[in-house]
Amino acid sequence: MNLLAPLFLLGLGAVALPLWLHRLTVQSPEREAFSSSMLLEASEQRIHLRRKLRYLLLLALRVSLLILLALAFAGPVIRFPARMVENTSTVLHLVVIDNSFSMQAGDRFSKAMSEARSVIEEMQPGDGCSLILAGAATTFLADNESDPAVLVAALAALEPGDGRLDLGALMATLDGIVSETRDDILLHLISDFQASGVPARFSELVPEQDGERRVGLRLHPVASGLEGNRFVSQVRRDQGELEVSVRSRADGPVEVHLSITINGENRQELSKTQEGEGEILFRFPDQAFARGDNRVTAELLPEDAWSGDNRYHAVIDNSDLKPVLLLTTDPSSRAVTYLETALATGLTDYRAEPVRIADLDPRILQRYAWIMIEDLGAVNGTLATALIGYLENGGAILAALGEHTLTRAVLPVGGQAVAASGFNSMVTEGRMVARIDTSHPVLKQGASWRNVNIANMFVIQGGADDRGLVFMDNGDPLLLEHRRGSGRMLLFASSLDNTWNDLPVHPVFVSFLSEAGIFLAEEDSLERQRLAGSSLVLQQAGYASGQVIDPEGHTILTLADTRLSQEIPLNRKGFYQVYTPGRERLIAVNTDPRESEPVIMSEAAMQAWQDAVTGRKADDSAAISAPAETADLPIWEWILVLLVIIALLESLLGNAHLVYRAGS
Repeated sequence: MNLLAPLFLLGLGAVALPLWLHRLTVQSPEREAFSSSMLLEASEQRIHLRRKLRYLLLLALRVSLLILLALAFAGPVIRFPARMVENTSTVLHLVVIDNSFSMQAGDRFSKAMSEARSVIEEMQPGDGCSLILAGAATTFLADNESDPAVLVAALAALEPGDGRLDLGALMATLDGIVSETRDDILLHLISDFQASGVPARFSELVPEQDGERRVGLRLHPVASGLEGNRFVSQVRRDQGELEVSVRSRADGPVEVHLSITINGENRQELSKTQEGEGEILFRFPDQAFARGDNRVTAELLPEDAWSGDNRYHAVIDNSDLKPVLLLTTDPSSRAVTYLETALATGLTDYRAEPVRIADLDPRILQRYAWIMIEDLGAVNGTLATALIGYLENGGAILAALGEHTLTRAVLPVGGQAVAASGFNSMVTEGRMVARIDTSHPVLKQGASWRNVNIANMFVIQGGADDRGLVFMDNGDPLLLEHRRGSGRMLLFASSLDNTWNDLPVHPVFVSFLSEAGIFLAEEDSLERQRLAGSSLVLQQAGYASGQVIDPEGHTILTLADTRLSQEIPLNRKGFYQVYTPGRERLIAVNTDPRESEPVIMSEAAMQAWQDAVTGRKADDSAAISAPAETADLPIWEWILVLLVIIALLESLLGNAHLVYRAGS
């Protein structure tokens, strides 16, 4: 027999207390002088003997009570050979296999399969095993299965995917599994352990433990050393020219060959020498595109060990540009130039169509999905009435304020009270953009507004139909949204000619104008470039129904399924076709560039991870799954039962003793 807490045996010293008390009690009675005993009935000596026996039994019960109490606290266990003990604790093996894109490199995934089969073969009788595939999503292949044949069969026909593995998100998922399991757990992670997948906080790699079970971690790395890699990182169009970026994560110069294909046609191939790590840019001039969406594929030649990222897919939209009416007092002004350039640079579906306010026929307003006004203060009464009707019928306006507004107390169209404020003084006072409503669709790049310098602006008193979007540090709105009927208007409280502010020369101006066009025209927000493992939600893109076809030509969403399927996983690289009422769109899906980074976790980092999870040296985590030569059978529960019985007997006997003494 062994004791888990032998120091509690010091409590046996308390046995001396009942021994001392009973010695005081069992004393000879005092003798008293008596005149004669002739008339007294003789008594038997056995009465004294019975009384003495009852005291000794009570003493024995009390001593036993104290001994058993100390023994129970000491935690006694009886050690047997493991084969003699039934129902010994089992271990649940959580085998997590990385199937992210980086596992396609070399023979990493085949090594991962070999590691998984080895873990299954080393399982002890009675142990369970859950097989988990981890990449862009976490998938259970088997749940707490103890049959090795079933587990090996579940590994058949597996292959790496195109998504990304975030180790922090993976451990958060496994944390929930660990908390719901009562058995000891040995977690096996089979991966290449890319450094790009490690979270910023190390604590996110360690699951919470409640002490009810042992949790061990065993890492199975399948990538050795630092492997070089080159991959296509971006494809973009600049007018009739294609620009392709190639990133290198390898040492030494190498000749890089790059070819482009447009709509299935091989167009051109270029070669450049790349010196070590860094990025080089290939330019393919004079490329003709078809109307609408174009499928563009850039490919590195020849293929390297990371062949999956040698191809990059892009969608080039060459649809006819839709005109946007630009109302101005001077079509040659700098504000008009900035607006025209921003629309062209932002690769939007629109082109500015400047029209002098004095020459405008208000009846043509309904032809335009949205319009721009250089200076809202220049709008006359007749045009203001027409613009109000245009808004109420669902039109949209982007307006700025200029010198013509200086004579206005109330703005046309919106009716807001306005006053010039701080002209030529705001810069000296250190005024700046302070608050930005980044939840609004036109402010996705809202943080960059803080770098805009504002010298002159108007103070606008917004009404019930106005919502402030960008505010100065004194609370004055710089950009607000006005609603009227079913239409909307974005109002900028300064000019767009780079005199009162420098917004037109900031990069945020291009993105703002692009997002404003999508918002005002109420177009779909379908992103044309996606990462493998992301999801497509047609409802969020502005469509109530649609059909989706994957790169292999399989229909993964039909019109009838739209109401049921909320998210469509984009798990494969290539071009997805999206058919919606009245329109066909293409989506290009590529791997996350972080999956192409060849740097892996250091051995020291992996060792620290194992130690943090197991709570001791990682080599000792093998003890969780190792077959036990002996097994401990705890007996303190039985001692507690016996303790309760003796306590009851002691109480009954002690009470009888008190009654006997009272009646004697």
